[in-house]
Amino acid sequence: MKYLIKTLVVVLAFSMVMISCKKDDDKEDSKSNELVVNGTSYELSQGTLENYGIWTSSGATNIDLILLSPGITIHEEGGEFSYVTGTGHYVYFEMFTSGPTGLDVGTYTYNASSTASGTFDYSFYGLNINFDTGSGSPVSITGGTVTISANGSTYEITLALTDAMGQAVTGYYKGSLRYYNYDDRIENGQKPTIILQSVQ
Repeated sequence: MKYLIKTLVVVLAFSMVMISCKKDDDKEDSKSNELVVNGTSYELSQGTLENYGIWTSSGATNIDLILLSPGITIHEEGGEFSYVTGTGHYVYFEMFTSGPTGLDVGTYTYNASSTASGTFDYSFYGLNINFDTGSGSPVSITGGTVTISANGSTYEITLALTDAMGQAVTGYYKGSLRYYNYDDRIENGQKPTIILQSVQ
C-alpha cells in the first residue's frame, strides 16, 4: 500500500512538472508578431532582407531589415523587388553585419555615427501608410536595440527602441524573411529604388 501511494505521488509530481513546462512553452508560442508604439499594438506579418554589400569605412556588410504588416503587398519582377501597394505599417533598419547571406545572431545597437558590425545607424517606422496614395509620414528611431536569433530560415527578432518623440517602440517577429541581393548597386551614394524609397 505504501509503495502504491509513493508511486502515485511520484506520478502526480511528474504530471505537474509536465503541465508547468507545457504552460511555459505555450507562453513562448503565444508571442504575437507585432510592433508596439506607445502601448498600441500593430500586427506584423512579413519581412525582407536587402544586401547592399560591404561598407568600405568599416568592412561590415550592410543588410537592410524591413518588417511589414498585412495589407501591404510586395510586387516582384524577375525575382527582384519592383514596388509595394496597399495600406499598413512597417519598421525599417539599416543594419551592419559580418557577411552577405543574412543577419548574424546577436544584439544590434543603434549608433548614428557607426557602420560597425553589430550596429544599425538609421531606422524609422510608419503607421497606417497608404502606399497607393503616398499618404502618411515615417517617424525616426533614435535609440535602442534589435536582437536577432535564427533557426534555419526562420528568424526571431525582438525590438526595444525609442523614437524621436521619446516614445517606447517595442516589437517581435518570428518567421521567414524575403532576401534581395543588391550588392554593388549603390549609385552616387544612393540605394536603388526598392522598398527603402517606397516607404519614405
